[in-house]
Amino acid sequence: MTFGSPQINLYTDDVARLRAFYASLGFHETFRHPATGTVRHVEMTLDGFTLGIADADAARADHGLTPDLGGHRVELVLTSTDTDADVARLTAAGAPALSAPHDWLGRLRVAWIADPDGNPIQLVQTKAVAPAAPTAAAPTQGAPTAPTTPPNDTDDLALPQSPLPADYYTAGGTPTFDAVAERIHRRAAMADGNEVLDSESDRGRHETDDVAALKRAGQDRLAQLRRSMGFKP
Repeated sequence: MTFGSPQINLYTDDVARLRAFYASLGFHETFRHPATGTVRHVEMTLDGFTLGIADADAARADHGLTPDLGGHRVELVLTSTDTDADVARLTAAGAPALSAPHDWLGRLRVAWIADPDGNPIQLVQTKAVAPAAPTAAAPTQGAPTAPTTPPNDTDDLALPQSPLPADYYTAGGTPTFDAVAERIHRRAAMADGNEVLDSESDRGRHETDDVAALKRAGQDRLAQLRRSMGFKP
């Protein structure tokens, strides 16, 4: 067996009063009985939900029911865009306040009021959640990055690792003529120092010619670079 079209009926001793109250909440009347004269039953809808309001005396006379108007075992739940403002408006109009607006579960703003018969109505507002602070994006793997320090070597010579001024390099990291020249002069100076230190040793005496040849090679390299760059020797 399949059921459908559920609704809630509220029994009351004043149908007109409850009808007016729920109309103020945005409910629209879709059915009433009788069509003229004193209303005994109405049905009202809001956002696809149907609420019935039935006269207690009529329920006793027509159906043999004995509605207990003293107990409240059901409550109506309505969503709200501003719980605090809605509670202020409804209580100012005379609706009893059952629970003041308060936060719940960290994301809801809830409150309770009552209709003129004392039936509880819960108002629920979903609060906006602040977006998480953006985090720095991780660098794309394999993406080229600009050099953070100038290169240390100009060619295949194992030159001393010493920092040079930034203007010794072009924007693309290519060494300028001054950078190359300074590296060659540094290498020649090291050769001179090694020659002095080792001049008295047997190995130093045998390597004197090699050091001199290295110096001449450096000077020739410097002269070649100058010529290729348009400088006079």
